[in-house]
Amino acid sequence: MKYNFSKVKLTNIDGQEAAKDVHKTLAAVLYNLTSDLDLVEKALKINKGEEVELDKTEIAEVKKVINDPKAGFFAFVKKGLFDYIDSVKEDTK
Repeated sequence: MKYNFSKVKLTNIDGQEAAKDVHKTLAAVLYNLTSDLDLVEKALKINKGEEVELDKTEIAEVKKVINDPKAGFFAFVKKGLFDYIDSVKEDTK
């Protein structure tokens, strides 16, 4: 499935749009914490705001990295990332 993490929207406790450019933080975290060499290459694309193709195994690794305490993501950031990941539907064309 295709993902463009620059489209992730974060909201604060009041429902207002919060921090921007979470894709750059995600890219850096993936780059530094994943053991998957393909994801390292995709992290470089994510950092540039580019769309990436991720299969189910890669998404599982992305979620694992997001949940890793070393990633340092606050719960509202995790929620925004997981909501975005879960919102992407497989292209059934």
